[in-house]
Parts: sequence; structure tokens; C-alpha cells
Amino acid sequence: MTILHLNCYVDESGQDTKGAFFLVIVVLVERSLASEMESKLIDIEKTTTKNSLKWTKTPFEVRKKFLSEIARMSEF
Repeated sequence: MTILHLNCYVDESGQDTKGAFFLVIVVLVERSLASEMESKLIDIEKTTTKNSLKWTKTPFEVRKKFLSEIARMSEF
């Protein structure tokens, strides 16, 4: 039997805005890959100028660019 050690990341969108659409995202990552992926995501935040802005305060064009870069990551 193989035991995997996972990190779990959970985020929601829509709760604070009382939006009609509420979304919860869960990502499971092997613990051995977590640091590398976090570094890549931080780099994407910097290059797309999203930085540490809350999603609702991030301009639409920056959101599109940010999501596009994440979709290009081979890990996903």
C-alpha cells in the first residue's frame, strides 16, 4: 500500500459579495511538490501584476491573464 502525503488548498468566491453564484475550489497536491508549485504561483502573481490583491479588487484583464498563466502550468 502506498501512502500519499497531500496538502489541501481550499478557497471560496461569492460569499462576501452575496453573489448569486458561490464557488468553492479544492486543490490537492503531493506534499513533495507543494513548495515548487507555490513558488510558481507566486511568480505568476508577480508577472501578471495580481500580486496579493483580493480577487474582487483585481482588474478583469489581470484576472484573465492570471488564470491563463495558471492553466498553462503542466502540473494542472
